[in-house]
Amino acid sequence: MLTATRGLHAASRELWSQKRDGGHRYSSEQWLQRYAEELLAMIPAGGTLVDVGCGACQITTHLAAYFDRVLGIDFSPTMLEAAQRRIDELAVHNIELMLGTMQQFPFPIRNADVVLSYGVCQYLSLADLRQHLDQVDNVLSPAGTACLALVPNSEFRSWYRLNILGGKKRTASDRLAWRATLLYRMTGALLARNLLWDGIGNWFSRDDIENVADRCGFDVDFRHCWFYEYRFHALLRRKNLSRRE
Repeated sequence: MLTATRGLHAASRELWSQKRDGGHRYSSEQWLQRYAEELLAMIPAGGTLVDVGCGACQITTHLAAYFDRVLGIDFSPTMLEAAQRRIDELAVHNIELMLGTMQQFPFPIRNADVVLSYGVCQYLSLADLRQHLDQVDNVLSPAGTACLALVPNSEFRSWYRLNILGGKKRTASDRLAWRATLLYRMTGALLARNLLWDGIGNWFSRDDIENVADRCGFDVDFRHCWFYEYRFHALLRRKNLSRRE
């Protein structure tokens, strides 16, 4: 059982350490391309992209053609093995894979134009998130952009649990039964200290992200998520650059 005493980050490591697939909502190549297109509508192309928590590079490979160099970081050897196999099969030549975590990037990485953290912030506490942004600060170029993508929005936590976790309930009696089941599952997860019981982990408000980013010297621009209604994206740029503009 995943327990709170070891922390959310440790629980996520146990969850993902042996996996070979990113578990995207829709996983066809057409959908992976759409996810990449959403990112490319937000982040500047060109230069060096650092993809933190790249997993099996299912989206990274769709981004690679728009950058000169791509560095994919993940802590899971099985994910990196799957990523290398995909890179080889697709003959993508500008992706380099590295072993590391969100809180400790492999070095030397310097002057990245974009640092992307896609669908992984949910496995961090606020303190962990600050450590992650400190790492971003170390590697990002002065005019670079960081993107915290697919951040679970705490305003939609109850909605997600009622409508996504339980599936669409057609009748009032079905919805009432699911509420009772949900309460039972929440109570069991609390007693077992299972931090990932709802498939998410940590939920953040925009204020949470803005406050941590501010402490780390970043301004934030929030964007709606195209394909996940209960998540948002956060674009970060250095405060001194934002003020000059």
